[in-house]
Amino acid sequence: MTGSLDRFLSKGPTLLATYGDYKVWEHPTMGDEAPLFLSTPDGRLLNTGFYDLKDFDLDLCVEILETNLPTWGSVFRRFTPKEKRNDV
Repeated sequence: MTGSLDRFLSKGPTLLATYGDYKVWEHPTMGDEAPLFLSTPDGRLLNTGFYDLKDFDLDLCVEILETNLPTWGSVFRRFTPKEKRNDV
């Protein structure tokens, strides 16, 4: 696991779904007020940008991971001052 995933899991998020080795989690402190997170078999953590499982698209998330496209979460962290973020 990566440090980011370890920190995330240490906060006790709720597991919402499992797709093979991929797991979908609710944000540990903001719940359904924040996008869903996806943990991967190789220990990465992705802020999916999806707020509800009915909208969730695993194939899109895997494509983002495989192409290393910037995610909403990475863009948000890059352009939002630390004091205004509620990082995991």
